[in-house]
Amino acid sequence: MSKETSLKTALLIVISMMLGALLSSLDIVPPLDNDRRYAVMENLRYMLAIYDPNFPIYFGSRFKLFTKQGYMSGGGGYVLSREALKQFIEVSLPNKKLCKGDTNTGAEDAELGKCLDNIGVVAGDSRDSYGRGRFFPFTPVTHLFGLVPDWYLDYVYYKPDMGLNCCSDSAVAFHYVDSHLMYQLEYLLYHLRPHGVYHRLPDPAPLPPDTKSIPFQALRKVAGSGWVAAATERPQQVNHEEQKYMNAVD
Repeated sequence: MSKETSLKTALLIVISMMLGALLSSLDIVPPLDNDRRYAVMENLRYMLAIYDPNFPIYFGSRFKLFTKQGYMSGGGGYVLSREALKQFIEVSLPNKKLCKGDTNTGAEDAELGKCLDNIGVVAGDSRDSYGRGRFFPFTPVTHLFGLVPDWYLDYVYYKPDMGLNCCSDSAVAFHYVDSHLMYQLEYLLYHLRPHGVYHRLPDPAPLPPDTKSIPFQALRKVAGSGWVAAATERPQQVNHEEQKYMNAVD
């Protein structure tokens, strides 16, 4: 075993112990990856409010490779529910047949996606009800003007749009945000106020279009908010994790 691999293994053990101690107090694990991502935490809480942290699910900028349900791009950030993190630490990570967590091969985001997919953690649809994304692997300008590289169009799970329809009014995260752009976003989001313009997002957040990626508990929670049709139109196929959750809450 190389020194680099040994260090990575040691760090994984330490991080796992720290996160394990925090599991009882965390509902979600926020999109932390590097210092070039800008995250709007208020919108993250808004998006997640309808989901139960005891259901194993994770969200992010979804790519379609490597597993049937795809995986979440590390650049765009991803967020795990408490149960998803718990199962990753306790079930997937210690089992080399489920997760090769102690090697330096493979990209972190794709390997995490495989680890979570192997234990039935659901890859959720983080888009808004209009199909506009909330997690982005590039800057706002890149997505607004359709300047994304060709490889992104081959990877992205849901077909992206450009212009103002590229991005949700409740977008959560952008990547490759340098210090100057961070200050610009901070000013535009939290300081600039057009006089006479008031904007309030619907509460609870309307569900995204891909109802196959939404747990039944979330469909039932918003059934009184005009989403009864979505719950009834979804094929009545419950995966193993959904059945465990439904048995626990019923």
